Amino acid sequence: MAPYSVRRIVASLTLLSLLCPVASLLASVPCVDNEAYFRPIAVVQLPSHPVDVVFAGDLSIGTHLSHSLVICDIAVPSAPVLLCAIPSDYSGQGIGVSGVHAYVAIPEQGLLVFDISDPATPVLLTTVPMFGEAQAVVLDGNLAFVADGSYGLEVIDVTDPSTAFVIGSLDIESPGTAKNLRVKDEFAYLVDSYAGLKVVDISLPTQPIIVGSLETQNTLNDLEMAGDLIYLAQYSGGLAIVDVTTPTLPVLAGVEFMYSSIRDVMIAGNMLFLEHQNYGLRLYDLADPQDPIHIRDLPSQGLPHCLGTPDAPEHLLTFNTEYSTTLLVYEIQDWSFLDSPINVGYPEPMLDVASRDNLAVVALSNDDLHIYDLADPLSPILQGTVTGANLHNSLLALDEQYLYLGASSSLQGTGTFRIYDLTDPASPIELAALPTGHVTGLAVGDGVAYLSTFVWHQSPYGGWPEGYLTSINLTDPTAPTVIQTTLVDAFGELVLHEDLLYLGNNQNYRVHNVSDPMNMTQVGLFHRPDVWMRGLTILGNRGYLFRNHIIPGVGSSNEMVIWDMTDPIDPVEIGLVMLPGWGKDIHLLDGAAYLACNQYGVVRIDLTDETTPVMAGNAFIPGNANYLVEAGEFLWCTANGLQLIPWDCDDTYATDVDQDQIPSIHPAMFAAPNPFNPMTAIRFHLPNDGPVLLTIHDVAGHKVAILANRTFTAGEHTVRWDGRDLYGSNVASGIYLLRMNGQGVEETAKLTLVR
Repeated sequence: MAPYSVRRIVASLTLLSLLCPVASLLASVPCVDNEAYFRPIAVVQLPSHPVDVVFAGDLSIGTHLSHSLVICDIAVPSAPVLLCAIPSDYSGQGIGVSGVHAYVAIPEQGLLVFDISDPATPVLLTTVPMFGEAQAVVLDGNLAFVADGSYGLEVIDVTDPSTAFVIGSLDIESPGTAKNLRVKDEFAYLVDSYAGLKVVDISLPTQPIIVGSLETQNTLNDLEMAGDLIYLAQYSGGLAIVDVTTPTLPVLAGVEFMYSSIRDVMIAGNMLFLEHQNYGLRLYDLADPQDPIHIRDLPSQGLPHCLGTPDAPEHLLTFNTEYSTTLLVYEIQDWSFLDSPINVGYPEPMLDVASRDNLAVVALSNDDLHIYDLADPLSPILQGTVTGANLHNSLLALDEQYLYLGASSSLQGTGTFRIYDLTDPASPIELAALPTGHVTGLAVGDGVAYLSTFVWHQSPYGGWPEGYLTSINLTDPTAPTVIQTTLVDAFGELVLHEDLLYLGNNQNYRVHNVSDPMNMTQVGLFHRPDVWMRGLTILGNRGYLFRNHIIPGVGSSNEMVIWDMTDPIDPVEIGLVMLPGWGKDIHLLDGAAYLACNQYGVVRIDLTDETTPVMAGNAFIPGNANYLVEAGEFLWCTANGLQLIPWDCDDTYATDVDQDQIPSIHPAMFAAPNPFNPMTAIRFHLPNDGPVLLTIHDVAGHKVAILANRTFTAGEHTVRWDGRDLYGSNVASGIYLLRMNGQGVEETAKLTLVR
């Protein structure tokens, strides 16, 4: 399945009249061409946070927060291999490579020179002390130029790397820090954190001298150079462009203003990458180098690097510098993906979301609730609002008529459980409000609401939270009553599955039997040391959740874990996939898991083989991706607005179905069009959750293709066959047999392919 095939076709496909409106909606919704998009293909755990990285052949060579040298083999980008990691008591800052030698700048030690002829076992040759604190290094012939922190610039002779020594230095007499530099012809361009850009004449390396400067109003973090232009990354104020056609007279040629910090800048061909504190990787078109055009943002944080030629990059690598210690590899087919529309929605920051049919209720960060009609996904209509006090950090649940809301007030340890009648979404009516503690979890099912809350206790010696689990009778929504409140030793998210209620709190999931809401009893506890868990989603006998795995002395890795919950009190891990970042919400849809992964957007995980789930795509979401919901036949995410997750442009849907093909009574499965070319949609109904196997056979009984082999939820489903066999080749025209096995049902139908 393509990464953005996220639509469930229709709730019911028994009437022809439903097909044409869906097809017309589909034509109007933005899509992405997966063959011209980018997708994450690998996440590699690194030994510590990367600080700087360079590339030499098939190697990435970096310096890290607690490692002087880390080398990875990236010959196969989808399977990078960590070759070596040399621990250090100090943090590396900059690195340069020339031939078989790596030069590492470490503030407390100076310039370390390594022989990396065997990248698996580098050898330290020498350490060159500095006057200041070595920050960055650039190699030029037999010379190494070092940005030397509080001192300025130092020039090292590396003719013999094993006996490298300082031959020249320059004190720039600045209160700031010389952080990075570039060298071109006979000039070094030095970034000083407070003093701006310094131009140094290095024609006589033993006597470098400042010949030009440009003061900037903002602290500088990094620089990149292309031709006679220098791009300065500012701590605040954005990107400054400096023309150094005349090196002694640098001129400010332009500024791309933006809030917060730009940490790193990189140029690949006519593309400019900025690692931005808030926006991830910002991409600019440099067709006009003096007027970069912002194209879009990528859902990634870290030091960027492109593999392939500048005009035809094949992979984008990002070394995460803040949120986790990982190397993330994206596959890029073509830069044209930059023109693909990605999201629509309103600009308000949004938190939780609940939906039914075409209706979505979202909780805004300003404590309001907005109710949207999503029948036209490109033009959501704000139908109603709920405003007022005590709606802070609302958690939502929605049924056919009522909205249930667990909110926390600004007063620590207090909150409210509210019920609204949404019969008329334009005029929501508050029916009831119960005072509670601070609400951290909400689940609703079978006329009962469950709340996880805490109450704050204060004493002269400090304060502490006390957790409670509460069941509430919803039989009369105008007068909900508390059934039971029980003291528990935790509070957090709640997940209701059949008669079991899971309470998640960091390293634990407590399991309560709620078959009798008057007697909620803890029957199990999952405890995972050195691991933080959240976002549990259960389908059938499978559980899916986020896990932040703490690695002592290194940091942490982010994962999605799959549990076999045949024994719901003692789940067994059967699969995991590493993620680019920590997530909040998981939505299961058509053989895939869609993950709201904060600043990394929505990540799609292919669950074809649950023992080895793989990343299969992701969509950038402005702001932090918080929660996912299915509404109006599409998948949506709350972030800075209600964002529509795009579907794949390759998806095709039948609109020319003969009405006579649709029987008055819906059979176990039904295919249309039939005969078909090139694709048919196979629709089936399941009375219960359970595994289903759908296969295609030729008339001799030989298996031709496997369309599905997984667990489905009860209800209507659609699977497509594009006329290809197990090996991806087109099959010949003719008659084929569709077989469905599962839940005690065995059905066979005839398909006719006409080429």
